[in-house]
Amino acid sequence: MKIKIFDVDIGFCSAIEADDYRTAMIDCGYSFRNNFRPSWYFLNHRTRHLDYLIVPAYTEEHLKGFSDLTSESFIGT
Repeated sequence: MKIKIFDVDIGFCSAIEADDYRTAMIDCGYSFRNNFRPSWYFLNHRTRHLDYLIVPAYTEEHLKGFSDLTSESFIGT
């Protein structure tokens, strides 16, 4: 299992990649400072969908990168 905690300045964002290739993401924060977006991480790691998305707080900061994920078809709307 791999756990990646991203350096974001809006909200929080981490990815969990299980040994059975299932992928979960916690929160959808992103960074203006280094132009990080969660969807770009998954595209660069050839992940085509998320099995789980955990959003503990439904606020703008925590959902900022959600529209990128849906536009890249990682998750259904």
